[in-house]
Amino acid sequence: MKTNMLWLAALAPLAACTTTHVPVVPDAVQCEVPAALLQACDAPQRLKDGTTYGELLQVHLADRQALVRCAADHDSLMKAVTLCRSEVERHNARLKELDAALKARQ
Repeated sequence: MKTNMLWLAALAPLAACTTTHVPVVPDAVQCEVPAALLQACDAPQRLKDGTTYGELLQVHLADRQALVRCAADHDSLMKAVTLCRSEVERHNARLKELDAALKARQ
């Protein structure tokens, strides 16, 4: 029993020398993009044979409205990706700071 206690007493200073505090690494950044923004835009409507001028105007207006919705979705998607990129850069900068602080302690 005394030899076990002696070993523990001899090893106690070693444990104190090797203890290193490692900061908790933050979770990875998640880029959440609404599924609606990832949908493809509607294709232009095809004109059938014998289309009247009035029908042509209706098709044109429907295609124009679809194009406006597509442009708005594209703009929203660009904003979401830009925001995500900036968050990833901020996250990576924080990880570099933690890494540098850890290296400075060693």
